[in-house]
Amino acid sequence: MGSGTLAAIANNRIRATVAACALTNHVTLDQSDGGVFTVIGTATITGAGTFYPLFIQNTDPSYLMVIDRLFVEVVGTSGGTAIPNAGDYFSSLFLSTYTSGGTPYTPIVLNRTSTKVANGVFYVANPTLGVGSVVESHRLYPQANGTSYELIPSRLDDIVLGRSNTLAVRYTTATTSGTILSAVTFMMASIDSMA
Repeated sequence: MGSGTLAAIANNRIRATVAACALTNHVTLDQSDGGVFTVIGTATITGAGTFYPLFIQNTDPSYLMVIDRLFVEVVGTSGGTAIPNAGDYFSSLFLSTYTSGGTPYTPIVLNRTSTKVANGVFYVANPTLGVGSVVESHRLYPQANGTSYELIPSRLDDIVLGRSNTLAVRYTTATTSGTILSAVTFMMASIDSMA
C-alpha cells in the first residue's frame, strides 16, 4: 500500500496528485537521453539587406533535434525605414547550407550536471549561407525596437530536424544599423522519448 500522497480514495472519489512538465524538462533530467541545449546568436546590421544571426544543422546519427523555442529581437536600429515596416522581418528557413564565415558556436547544455554535447554544426554572427532552395517555415514582423518575440512559440510549433537537416534564422531589413539577436532552445531526443 502507498502512502496516499499521489492517489487516494475519499468520499467515493479518486483524488490524484499529478506533476506535469514539458518534454524538454523530462529530456533534461533523463541522463540516458540526448539533453536540452541553447544557442544564442547575434549579427550586426551594416546596411539594408539580409543577415543571419543563427544557423544549425543536426549531424547526430541517433537523435532528432527538436526545436522547442526560438526567440528573436532587433535592437538599436537606425537609418533607413523605421520599424515597423513591410521590409523588416524575421524568417526561419529550412534547407539552407553553410558556406563560410560566421563564428562557430558550442551549444550550452541546460542541465548543468550533464556532460552531454549536441552533435551538430552551429554558426552565429552572420555566416554566409547557400539559400537557393530554402523553405520559409515562419515569418515575423517586429513591431518595436528592443522587443523580444517568439518566432517559434514553445509547445505550439516544435520543429524536428533529422540528420543533416538545417534551420537558419534570417533577418531582412530596410534599416542601416542595429543588432539582431536570436536564441534557440532544442533537445536531442530519441524517437522513443517522443512517444
